[in-house]
Amino acid sequence: MRTPGQDEELALGLLLTEGLIRTAADTTEVASRGDTEDEGVNELDVELAAGLKPDWSQYERNLTTQS
Repeated sequence: MRTPGQDEELALGLLLTEGLIRTAADTTEVASRGDTEDEGVNELDVELAAGLKPDWSQYERNLTTQS
């Protein structure tokens, strides 16, 4: 859960803390999906820099969600 706003920074921070990137320079683009005012944007596409190929098999979701 999150309050809308600064979603790009939130996504990059998550990728950083999960170890998928080391700096923002490890990404080339962060783009919003969707553009309707009524629905808002709840998805982002993050493009990794050329040559950056994480070993996806080592990553598991380590987040706790409470509400």
